[in-house]
Amino acid sequence: MRARDRYLVRQDGRLLVYARRWRQVGLAAFLCYVGVIGLLLVGASVQDLAVSQSPDALWGLVLGGLLVWLFGKPGVALGRRAVRNEPVLIIDRAGVVFPRSPLGRLSWQEIVDYRTSRLTRLTGGTLGSIAVRLRVSEPRAVIARAPESRRWRYRAATALVGSPVLIPLTLLPLDATELVDELDHYRPRVQRMRR
Repeated sequence: MRARDRYLVRQDGRLLVYARRWRQVGLAAFLCYVGVIGLLLVGASVQDLAVSQSPDALWGLVLGGLLVWLFGKPGVALGRRAVRNEPVLIIDRAGVVFPRSPLGRLSWQEIVDYRTSRLTRLTGGTLGSIAVRLRVSEPRAVIARAPESRRWRYRAATALVGSPVLIPLTLLPLDATELVDELDHYRPRVQRMRR
């Protein structure tokens, strides 16, 4: 049994994909670290504002609040998910399920195609595959499943890569070609894509 096989569980005709915990915990620790720096900055700025009322303290307060919101909050959420150790992706004959996402299940009828997305350097060349993009037939309907406060993320993804659904490979035990092969395996034969 290979080490990565514990992250891929075939059960009842479906594939459960778990995140690599050590990467998940490491990323959560980094995000929380930056969030704590933001909290310290907020605390120092509040104290400075009370004493001197300088405009620099106000900027520190705003910057610290942004650090807590952008890094601390997601870090705590990612840490909680790492402790629970739930699957991040479930692939079966009915479609693809995102248990941690408000998108929930995407049926194979909704998924038009899937491809790898690559990060391109400004100087040319690529850095490698960073995500698998699932193109859906009705992006607006998929985005509408998310709470209003999160829809901006899916709209931004649609504007940048043409789809609201990206499967980032950072925490997964699969590379892009392996994930596409697994999607091909579970997709019904009638709907299989020609490559």
